[in-house]
Amino acid sequence: MPGMVPYEGMEKTAEVVFEHFPETIRLPLVTRSFEWISEGGSIAWGIVPVVDDLLSKENVQSLIEKLEIGIDLLVRHGIDEDLVANSSWVLPSCETVLLSPEKSDLALSMTSEISRIMKRKYGFM
Repeated sequence: MPGMVPYEGMEKTAEVVFEHFPETIRLPLVTRSFEWISEGGSIAWGIVPVVDDLLSKENVQSLIEKLEIGIDLLVRHGIDEDLVANSSWVLPSCETVLLSPEKSDLALSMTSEISRIMKRKYGFM
């Protein structure tokens, strides 16, 4: 929302989560993900960074590569790739309130492009 003040520490949290993806995927998360999507849930891949310096270092292809690493981790732990793909969608890593309007547009544009590519390649939602 325009004029919204971010929570104290929000920028650092978003940065840490993004910088350590996909290492943040651990076995308990894999297990919960499998249970969730097996019951009709979905996985929201918050792959597009919303911190200016991180966003500036990425492009659509680099983010797709990170996303594919995350998918591969789930598959290597026994979750069917088609189930992951059919249950997945792409979004920014957090609210874009930390970005300028121009950078927000870039993040949303990248999110849209990644989503289109992943739909064609894997059948994402």
